[in-house]
Amino acid sequence: SFDKSAFASSGYSDLKSFRIDNINLMVKELYSGVKNMNSSILFGISPAGNIDNLYAYHCADVKTWCSKNGYCDYIIPQIYWGFTHKSAAYDKMLDQWCSIHTNKNIKLVVGPAAHRAADGEMENEPQALSKQISYFKNQYPSHYGGAAFFRYESLFKPSSAQKSKIEAELKAIRGQIR
Repeated sequence: SFDKSAFASSGYSDLKSFRIDNINLMVKELYSGVKNMNSSILFGISPAGNIDNLYAYHCADVKTWCSKNGYCDYIIPQIYWGFTHKSAAYDKMLDQWCSIHTNKNIKLVVGPAAHRAADGEMENEPQALSKQISYFKNQYPSHYGGAAFFRYESLFKPSSAQKSKIEAELKAIRGQIR
């Protein structure tokens, strides 16, 4: 109901299209505003990792953001699941992101979940983070724009119970990230 009156006077017949177009306009204006202030600043977006959910629930047009200039310089999808996740396996989600990433001017940076590797959610996947980066680099070298881990303290300030697991992850990752 928050945008009911704006939608009613918009001329749109479809609420989802109205919302998608307005969010695209907002993202484009944010990008332009940042670039007008300082063209050397990089503007990035880090949306949730499930593309279908982004469209269905958030009206986030990531296909446009990954294919057209003027929306972002880089995009970091939050692909926070392991390879064995039942509904959002890492490789399947990354495959979808690479299929919509068609603009080489926009860096596609994977966002693996260091906190999930540390807290045991990917317990059955030893060296999950390293394997995720390797998969991206090996399967999609022309799309690989780097890796950005969430959260810092999961890698560098782990609890004593997580320490050995994180140390093994860091050792496996060393040399893969650029």
